Amino acid sequence: MYTVKQASLRTGVSVALLRQWERRYGVVHPARTPSGYRLYDDAAIARLRRMRALVDDGWSPSAAAAEVGAIGAAALPTEDHPVHDHLVRRFIDAAAVLDAPRMDAALDEMFERGAFEHVAERYLMPAIRAIGQAWADGSGDIAAEHAASHAILHRLGAAYRAAGRPTRSGRPVLVGLPPGARHELGALAFSVVARRAGMPTLYLGSDLPVQDWIDAVRQSAAVAAVIGVVSTAEVRTAVQVADALAAAHPEVRVAFGGGGVV
Repeated sequence: MYTVKQASLRTGVSVALLRQWERRYGVVHPARTPSGYRLYDDAAIARLRRMRALVDDGWSPSAAAAEVGAIGAAALPTEDHPVHDHLVRRFIDAAAVLDAPRMDAALDEMFERGAFEHVAERYLMPAIRAIGQAWADGSGDIAAEHAASHAILHRLGAAYRAAGRPTRSGRPVLVGLPPGARHELGALAFSVVARRAGMPTLYLGSDLPVQDWIDAVRQSAAVAAVIGVVSTAEVRTAVQVADALAAAHPEVRVAFGGGGVV
C-alpha cells in the first residue's frame, strides 16, 4: 500500500490532481487508515497511470475516467507489466494478422499526435519493444514481426528524409549497427531525432562490417560514431568496431546506444 505522496511519485500525478480525480471522477477509491490517511494499492496505481496516459494523449479527464472505468482490473497496467497504449495495441493486433491497411492507419494516427520525438517515445518505441518481446517469447510469429518492423522502418525512413539537411555545418556523426546486427529501428529513430536537432548525422544502416566503419569515418571525416547495440549478444561485435575505430581513427569519439548497453 502507498501513501498519497508515494502514489503521486509512482504515477507522476500531483497530489492535488490525484485528489481531484478521485473526488470528481471516482477513478480510485483508496482505503483509509484509522487516522483518515489515504492508502493506494497496486490496482489504484495502475488506474491512475492509465488515466494520466490518456490525459497526456489529449483525452478530456471525464472521457479518460470513463475509459479507465471500462477496463477490467486485470487489463490495467502494473509497474512490471505495462499495458500498451490503445494505438500501440491496435498496431500490434493488426500486425498479428498481417493487416497492412490497419497497421498504416494506426501509424497515421500515431504521427498525428505530435512532434516526432513524442511519437517515437510514446508509441513507436513501445510498439517495437512489444513486437520484439512477442517474437522472443513465442506469442508472435516472424511474419508479424517482419511486417510490423517494415511498416515502422518505412515511416522512420520518411522522417529521416523529411528532417532535411542539418542546421549545423561540420563533421558528421555516424550512426549504424555492428556486423551481424539487423534490428535497426532504434538506431534510425535516434538518427531522425539527431537530424531534427540540427546535428550533422549520417545513418549507415545495419550489419556494417568493421572495415566499412573505418572507411566511412575516413571518407566522411566524421567527428563521432554511435554504434547501436540492441541486445547483449551484439556487445562483442560492437566492441570490435569501437576498438578498430580507436586504432584507425583515435580522434573520433565512439558511443554505444540501445537496449544491449550494460
